[in-house]
Amino acid sequence: MVTQALNLKSGSVYQYTLPPEKAVVSAYEQYEKKNFNTWDYDYETHPELVEIANGFKCGNFFAQKV
Repeated sequence: MVTQALNLKSGSVYQYTLPPEKAVVSAYEQYEKKNFNTWDYDYETHPELVEIANGFKCGNFFAQKV
């Protein structure tokens, strides 16, 4: 599975081999917070993660549900 995480502010797209809810958290942590310690990400209860009708949003990042 490849998920594209779109930065809604800049238009940049990042690809992850993760489900969409994890891809947006990863993109947010890496490109907004500059945190590349993937083992520290809290995918389940991340405070910025929001499920919307057609996908997931975390900060300025969006990934469509598959």
